[in-house]
Amino acid sequence: MTRTALIKTALTAATTMIRSTPIKTAMLSLSKSIAGSFIIVLLPLLAQAALADDSTMNSLTLGPVSIGEDRIPLELNQVIVDSDIPALIAQADFAEGSVQWIRMDTVLLLPRARLQLALKIPPADLILQYQGRSFVTQDKNGLSYIEMFIPLFSTGSITVIVKGVRIGSIGFLVESKSEKKDQLKDPMNAKLQAIDYSCSAVDLQFTGLENEYLSAGCYMTRNGKLGAEKGTLEVRWATPNFRLLDDSEPPYILTLQPNMPATFTVKNRKGQQRVVSVKAIVPEHIPRIKTALGLGPYLLSSRDKSDEARPLVTPAIMLYGKLDLSDTNSIRFFEAYFQQETLFNNFGFYYAYDVGSALDRKVLLSLNLGFQGIQFRHKTKGKLDNRIIFPQGVEMVYRHAFGLQNYSLVLGMFLPTSDNEDYRNYWVRFGKRTFCEWNYLSWRRNVTFVQAWGLSLGFPFFTLF
Repeated sequence: MTRTALIKTALTAATTMIRSTPIKTAMLSLSKSIAGSFIIVLLPLLAQAALADDSTMNSLTLGPVSIGEDRIPLELNQVIVDSDIPALIAQADFAEGSVQWIRMDTVLLLPRARLQLALKIPPADLILQYQGRSFVTQDKNGLSYIEMFIPLFSTGSITVIVKGVRIGSIGFLVESKSEKKDQLKDPMNAKLQAIDYSCSAVDLQFTGLENEYLSAGCYMTRNGKLGAEKGTLEVRWATPNFRLLDDSEPPYILTLQPNMPATFTVKNRKGQQRVVSVKAIVPEHIPRIKTALGLGPYLLSSRDKSDEARPLVTPAIMLYGKLDLSDTNSIRFFEAYFQQETLFNNFGFYYAYDVGSALDRKVLLSLNLGFQGIQFRHKTKGKLDNRIIFPQGVEMVYRHAFGLQNYSLVLGMFLPTSDNEDYRNYWVRFGKRTFCEWNYLSWRRNVTFVQAWGLSLGFPFFTLF
């Protein structure tokens, strides 16, 4: 059976079921429940978002940062303090529970922890140099004491200077799982690799760094002329125990073209070398315009003056479109068509842009500014009414919802901006390329009123440019 025939069969069966009064009543009850739960779902997410995106300034840090998700287990007892002046160290450990994953360059998560350092040196004589900056210390019971965040995937050391003379350094090593043979139960040890969600669509894979801590993030760029743009994948990555052969510090950047893996050599602190291969699914063409088609049963009702059209189950056809201008800006359009005794056609054209994010950028909030067209005819012999209206909208996208990779939960609404007529449009969408959507639309002007609500199944339709 073809996809078209399958869709028609499913739509006919669903329409027949919904025509029964009990089912119709149940759907109305469900509609009210979903509309009410819209706010119930939205408020906790926004509250959590407000907490999650706060820049954190704990102890001494090098500026406001964006705290990300704790993707892989990193125990502080695996961080080894390595120094050539151990006799001068009274305390050098990390505060329990202080590990944070910091989002760098939008897509890369790197861990840090808060070091508690006490040296047997008078504070007045001591200067610590780290990552190009100089730090002074406090006096704690005659010891020089400082707390500072240390990036755990960097081998950079703290230089200890007393009375202007360098006397030694304090470094840090993250113990490799490959050095602990008793822990090699999983040869791939995927729990050690923090591959960002930005790489999930391209199936990024590292070979040669098994049983090593690794963090990587992806950024897709477009190259070429409009209509023939191909993808270039930029991968930012870091690992604590291996460096490129030039001994440069992570994070590193590599670019991947379609159908071409990258291969390079790295070495650890003992000089041992490994050959690493990186591959991903990079599209040969990235279309600017993507569309989706939605089909499903809706309950359509209308009223014109005192004449009312009873609610009827109506096949609905939806067309969704999006023209990507950048990662955060797009032109969006939609078409919703219903016809039974009543004709109701609603299209919209909007400029959408992201205004905020939260929960490690898994929640995005965007505004939709534009206009809509309404075409309405009450019953078959009614007058055809064509209107241009200007409701404005907001949409929240919860990416990788509930831990399901590449699944999105979308909550959105359009609300009226005019006192002369009322327009409402609410939607809840869940899925990946194929998705399920609940939608409620209504339009009221003077003595005219129409509303439609129901469920639809959406799937990719066609792409352009």
